[in-house]
Amino acid sequence: MNNECMARLAEQWEQICQNYSSDDLLHAFHFIQDHSLILVEEFYKNMLIEKESAEFFSDDLIQQRLRDTLNAWLLESFSVGINKRYADAVQKQAMVGHVHARVGIPSWLIMRGVREIESSDAVQV
Repeated sequence: MNNECMARLAEQWEQICQNYSSDDLLHAFHFIQDHSLILVEEFYKNMLIEKESAEFFSDDLIQQRLRDTLNAWLLESFSVGINKRYADAVQKQAMVGHVHARVGIPSWLIMRGVREIESSDAVQV
């Protein structure tokens, strides 16, 4: 991904965050901070149900490392509106995408994973 594209993505992320008050951004971050472990657990529980995704998450050691990584990703992603480090966040997201591509995780599986987190019934607001 070139620098121009990265800069554009950072600007878009900033514009999205500007639609929310500082209090809203902080509340969202605290919500994720308080519930991220539940979201991560629910994510992997649902991903292991499907045969196509289970092959990527079967090893216990990798599952634990991936749980920690997903938890950190959630916290980092929801802190961006507070710390305003949009370019750094976009760079990190690109790196995460490259890692997923390198190990052969299909994009549909990543999108399914995001939907699992977004639609999680595990956390009550």
